[in-house]
Amino acid sequence: MNQEINFKLAINNLLQQKADAIKAVYRQWGNNLVRALKRASPEDRGRLKNSIGYQVLPIGKVKPGETIRLLVGILDPKSPVLKYLRFILKGTRRHFVPVKTRGGKYTGILGWAQRHRLVVYKDGKWVWASGARQGKEFTGMYLGIKGDDFFQEAYNKYKGRIEKDIRKVLEGR
Repeated sequence: MNQEINFKLAINNLLQQKADAIKAVYRQWGNNLVRALKRASPEDRGRLKNSIGYQVLPIGKVKPGETIRLLVGILDPKSPVLKYLRFILKGTRRHFVPVKTRGGKYTGILGWAQRHRLVVYKDGKWVWASGARQGKEFTGMYLGIKGDDFFQEAYNKYKGRIEKDIRKVLEGR
């Protein structure tokens, strides 16, 4: 009976060591993937970049039969960045974005145009800084973006290497 208990303890300790090693690999790759995603994400105010993170689950000891997972991305399901991210990943059709909605609420396009130096404040109003509409009042602009699923690209790029590192841990190399 004691030998059976010692054997089970030894197996459980070995399994926990493997689980801890897999978690260490996932933490390393989590950091690598976060860096790659932050480099690939578009830059405006940095909210998207600042929202990208990773988590290795489960936290703490791994129970027998439990799956170890690496989650990478926007981990807060309530983050306002998720709405914006959808447009980045899937793209948008060309559409007009006014400075104000019909209800008088600002849309944010004026701030975006200011940050990108597309407009200047002149004679009490915002006007185009250059181009064919230079000097004319800025009432909004047409936008449309091609989708860029940089999350999927990063996954595709690193998936094989992550699996290889996990295989090494499982095979004891």
